[in-house]
Amino acid sequence: MKAGSCKSQITIYIVVIILILSVILLFLLNQGLLRSETVSPEINPIRTFVEDCIMEVGHEGIYTIGKQGGYFLTPEPNIEGIPFYQVEDKDYWPSREKVEEQLALYMDIMLPFCTNGFEELSEFSITEKTIKSSVSIEDDQVYFSIIYPLHISKDSDSYYLKNFDGSIPVRLGILHMAAGEIIHEQMKKTDAVCSTCLYALSEKNKIHIHVMDMNQTETLLFVLRDEQSKILDDDFHYYFTVKLEGAKKNV
Repeated sequence: MKAGSCKSQITIYIVVIILILSVILLFLLNQGLLRSETVSPEINPIRTFVEDCIMEVGHEGIYTIGKQGGYFLTPEPNIEGIPFYQVEDKDYWPSREKVEEQLALYMDIMLPFCTNGFEELSEFSITEKTIKSSVSIEDDQVYFSIIYPLHISKDSDSYYLKNFDGSIPVRLGILHMAAGEIIHEQMKKTDAVCSTCLYALSEKNKIHIHVMDMNQTETLLFVLRDEQSKILDDDFHYYFTVKLEGAKKNV
């Protein structure tokens, strides 16, 4: 092979690699996976306002998710808006990914009600685009990553904001997993509640587990309470229900 031909091939390979890397970089920037914004001091009030709303809506969303067993939109089967995690021999415990999706949906829908068209910042002209939220639930922290495109103008200047973040210290991941462990034990014996198992689980995770009869049809309400997590000035609570196969409640 001639030297000139070899050099040409190398040049082509380099160009192709650069093009591929450019496409990947543009994709990551568009998806908000790379945060490259430099915020002008002029629009710091807007960023602060949105971040405050993310925290407010995030707390309300976590409260709702706890009250409704990991859901914003509670699916069937449920009773009074609280989902069944077990109906006799069927397991309905939601995955962590499902709970993350539900909390992200809550943020997508409720965040605009907090920002309220940015009426509090009337000195700016702000055009909003569609919000896209993603949520990561860790054992003791919930992380929010929000793509919220804002086209901003003031006087003769124009600005653009898109990426916002927030995090809330709450042991949602631990309570969700504890609920899963309860259901795992329930599936072994679907006509009874293992009281000793609940005690061991509460000791391991440093939480309180309450079980209450909802009616006379073997439906039990489980309430997991965490004194280490405060949401809306109260201990964080996580609810779900179980329908037993028989009338026996404890073993």
